[in-house]
Amino acid sequence: MAALGQQPFRSVQNQYSLLARDPEDGVLAACDELGLGLLPYYPLANGMLTDKFVPGAPPAEGTRLAKMPENRRGHWLGEEMVDRASAVHTFARSINTPVLTLAFSWLLSHPQVSSVIAGASNAEQIAANVAAVRALSPEVIAELNRLTA
Repeated sequence: MAALGQQPFRSVQNQYSLLARDPEDGVLAACDELGLGLLPYYPLANGMLTDKFVPGAPPAEGTRLAKMPENRRGHWLGEEMVDRASAVHTFARSINTPVLTLAFSWLLSHPQVSSVIAGASNAEQIAANVAAVRALSPEVIAELNRLTA
């Protein structure tokens, strides 16, 4: 890139969340090797790591899952994915932490993750986003990894 007078790449964007961990199969290592940051998209797993997700219920109207084509929705609402999401929700409640905060904090625990781009539609979500900058304990990270690996 420099030979062409262009700036080198600084980051990559991949889907990455507690429920979509594909970047762990080489992308994170490549980021380390090349000095790139990762900007994860769908950090809340298409809404499954939000309070709008209710296991066994159809996706709430207006949510990303509800708007998703049926052929893609099946992947997210399959038994394994729902079980993993439910386990994260149960764990979040057990430690009195919003699932959104856990999801973002877990991503930020990876040094390759430069930032998590977060939206918010109410004050509660803003507070949960801000809380995500606090580091998770190694025990919490280990439990999230166990639940979602």
